Amino acid sequence: MDFPAAAIKNSRTQRHEGGGSDSEDDAQSGDRHSPNGSTGAKPVKRACNDCRQQKLRCDVAQSPFTPCTRCRRLRKDCKVDSFFKRVGKRDKYLTMQKEIDDLRRQLQQATAENLSYQRHPSTITSTATAPPPIVSNTQCRNLGDVKVSSEDIDGLYQEYFSHYHPFLPFLDSQQAPNQYFNTCPLLGWAIVMVGARRYKGTPKLLQSLSTGFTKLLWDTVADVPQPYFVVKAICITCFWPLPTSSNVKDPSFQLSGVMMQIALQNGLHLHFKSEIEFGRAGIPTEQRDRLLTWITFNVVAQSSSGFYGLPPHTIYDWVLASDLKYVGLYSLPKDLVDQLRISRFFNDMTKGLYCCNTEPSGIIPQHERFRKLQDLQVEYSLLEHGIGSQISTINRFHLFATCVQLNCFAFFLPLGSPNRDQSFLDLYNSACTFLRAIIDYETSNSTLLEHCSSFISHSIFSAIFAMLKLLNSSIASKIDFEHGKALFNGMILATKRMSIQNGDLPERFAIRIPQLWKVMRTDPQWSMARLDPLVLRIDFRMSWSHVDDCMWAWRVFVRDKGDTQSQQQERSALLSTSTKEPDIVRGEINHVFQAAVGTGGALFPIYDPELDIFGSLDWMMGDWAGMEFPPDNFNATANFPQ
Repeated sequence: MDFPAAAIKNSRTQRHEGGGSDSEDDAQSGDRHSPNGSTGAKPVKRACNDCRQQKLRCDVAQSPFTPCTRCRRLRKDCKVDSFFKRVGKRDKYLTMQKEIDDLRRQLQQATAENLSYQRHPSTITSTATAPPPIVSNTQCRNLGDVKVSSEDIDGLYQEYFSHYHPFLPFLDSQQAPNQYFNTCPLLGWAIVMVGARRYKGTPKLLQSLSTGFTKLLWDTVADVPQPYFVVKAICITCFWPLPTSSNVKDPSFQLSGVMMQIALQNGLHLHFKSEIEFGRAGIPTEQRDRLLTWITFNVVAQSSSGFYGLPPHTIYDWVLASDLKYVGLYSLPKDLVDQLRISRFFNDMTKGLYCCNTEPSGIIPQHERFRKLQDLQVEYSLLEHGIGSQISTINRFHLFATCVQLNCFAFFLPLGSPNRDQSFLDLYNSACTFLRAIIDYETSNSTLLEHCSSFISHSIFSAIFAMLKLLNSSIASKIDFEHGKALFNGMILATKRMSIQNGDLPERFAIRIPQLWKVMRTDPQWSMARLDPLVLRIDFRMSWSHVDDCMWAWRVFVRDKGDTQSQQQERSALLSTSTKEPDIVRGEINHVFQAAVGTGGALFPIYDPELDIFGSLDWMMGDWAGMEFPPDNFNATANFPQ
């Protein structure tokens, strides 16, 4: 019997939509015939709903029912519905986007009405009755297996915006916690994590949430594409990273690179062309928020790379690298704009001194170093004058810290240079200015070190290690040694206040720095006859090199002590004595500290001398000396394989 062509075409179309192939249906057609040649009444094989939606081959069995291989592998609910109909992805996404936009507008309207009521209750209440108390509508939330109550979330957000927000003022403190969580769950939890660092409402909440937050962070990064709100969350996470016991466990630098890619993918660098979804009108405040996020990303990325001595993941484009007249159109916070100027100078300093592509070491040629340092010192003076006297206290610390990092380039000036000693004196003066400002503010407010960002904390470590080298070198005879030692001792006591949990990096620094002092004063490795403390062996970490160089010397000292019983006793004696401040006993601590901070200052607690600090020596250094440099007469072309 001949069938029409249209019927044959419809039959093939039905088989294609069902998820099977022609060969499968041909194979089944043979099964429909009984052994004597009669046809049976078996139903046509049909794919499951999910495979039909994806137009994939399906091996579901209906009698008895057995889920298909794909649904079992992906742990999906395998169903076969006769009334199922495929939905086009374009229509599905447009519908979802419309619903999301409607929900956002409703949420913004409800939040605005709630804030208006809180700010102006008299405008909406009668004179006869008092307004009812405002009840927080913050929802309790779960992160992993940990449940955080609505009261704790409100307290954590208040903690963040009261103590941490001034260090990086780019979020809207008037937004409710629910709005942050609904906009981006990672952003909502990032604020919670920072607020939990010193939160007294629920002890050890930070440790309980760390595992779940880390999983949420990397799951969000892996979920492509990400909205630009994820950049905000990573900015907060990098500026106040989770406490770790060593630098190698801190993912801030890796996250700053991921943050840059997400920012570029969302077009944050295109300030004059906001990336708005097709068919949706732009919100007037969205452009300002995107610019705030772009500025904050560059500030955080610069700090995350600067204190590790690595090339920055920054992009100072025509808007951020100009005279900032375009930024002024959006009425951005002055403190954030000043922070941008300081970060931009830090970026110019890093790339101008340590990122020379024509030199194997990356550092500019020796004959250009002092002249370039002088030029940058002039630029720093212009920056300091341009910001003016209205600078905030926190940005003043950022400015002093940047000056210390700039003058640390003295370690890279050629030996025998007539200006080398003067550059070390400039480093000493800038370190004293920075540390003195920190101690003065801490003794009067007692809040800076507990809530400071990683940039300020690492800058404090950098200044302390610079003082450690200068006070034990030939430069010590040209500076006020007693004043420098008093500041050094005072900051050792103050450093412990930055510690969040036992065994974290600030606590290890607070114990290891006195040990380094004792080694430098007694061990031949640091004597003037064998090695000048001002000569760096670790010179590939930019302005952080002198810190790693000190830690390298410490590892050499521990390694050379060996593991014999007598040497273990000697090491134990070193541990018991080096927990005291350098050249002073415990009874003299108060006197030295008062000499550093003046009278009337609150004393800092002494660190625990029994803390085991030898368990983690995994600093980012090894015995590898680097690649061998070719000789001057080496012909590279002649050695290439033909």
